Amino acid sequence: KPISVEEEISNLKKKYNNNDVIGILNIDDTIYTPVVQTKDNQYYLKYSLSKKRSIIGSVFMDYRVNKDSKQINIYGHNHSNKKYNPPFRVLENYLNEDYFNSHKNIELKIDNEVLKYEIFSIVIADKVGTEEHMKLKYKKNSDWLKHFNRLKNRSIYKSDATLNEEDKIVVLQTCIYGKYAGKLLVVVGRRVN
Repeated sequence: KPISVEEEISNLKKKYNNNDVIGILNIDDTIYTPVVQTKDNQYYLKYSLSKKRSIIGSVFMDYRVNKDSKQINIYGHNHSNKKYNPPFRVLENYLNEDYFNSHKNIELKIDNEVLKYEIFSIVIADKVGTEEHMKLKYKKNSDWLKHFNRLKNRSIYKSDATLNEEDKIVVLQTCIYGKYAGKLLVVVGRRVN
């Protein structure tokens, strides 16, 4: 029989001997990776799930958010050297519009829940903390809605997603190379369950 989300995460904590494992990210079965969270956004840039030094780090959730946040940011490395294959390398495929149109589902398993999202925006962003998708503190839902719509309007593809004040989103971020070297690729999904 299928195991619960709680058991699945518990098994990963044991496998990696790491209680920072808080979830599992699944994107249309192209990415299936544990997600960790710690007290900053630096540690897992340089450490693996088993807490060993690593050039590709781990996929991790922003320390400022939790599963109930209006916006959940999740970060992971990409790498210009093809011998490394970090999970978020797959996100580069979203630079192809056909891929974007056929791979819109994100699942985040966390706290015995499966949060489902539909991707509505692909943003090419600068590597600065003031970037729109890095802002996580809005006081009113109407301000959140403006924020969500700005992210939608910055998308490299047109989206007919209708966002509202009750929405919650997930933001996936990685580096990109080639034509957009030095920029960030930001994939944004709206919660649908």
